[in-house]
Amino acid sequence: MALADPQSVTISGTAYSCPKTVPWPATFADSTGAATLVVSQETTSRGRKRRAIDLKFSKIVADPITGLNRKSSATCRLLVDAPGDNTFTTVQQRDLITAMVKWLNADGASPTYVNADKVCGGES
Repeated sequence: MALADPQSVTISGTAYSCPKTVPWPATFADSTGAATLVVSQETTSRGRKRRAIDLKFSKIVADPITGLNRKSSATCRLLVDAPGDNTFTTVQQRDLITAMVKWLNADGASPTYVNADKVCGGES
């Protein structure tokens, strides 16, 4: 089964419709090139299953030295690495993703993303 085409991602309040542009790895990109979502799955040489989701956002910025406009991008990656022998079910892997998202949000009642801000600010 494949993901729906197109995929929709919202970055900073702006929704981007991203149709599939490459079949493998599954790559979804909006028409402006601002948002790209890549979903890949592989089996490592040790038999582990790796599932990765990369969300890339690009924008045009003024270069602080030359003053000329240039493209700048940032990527957020989620990687699930589990044994290939199915000892971790789909639900258990999803629970791990959910725990990560809750931790980034500091598990608050309203979305504050305190730990996400700390990590992006350089804390470890």
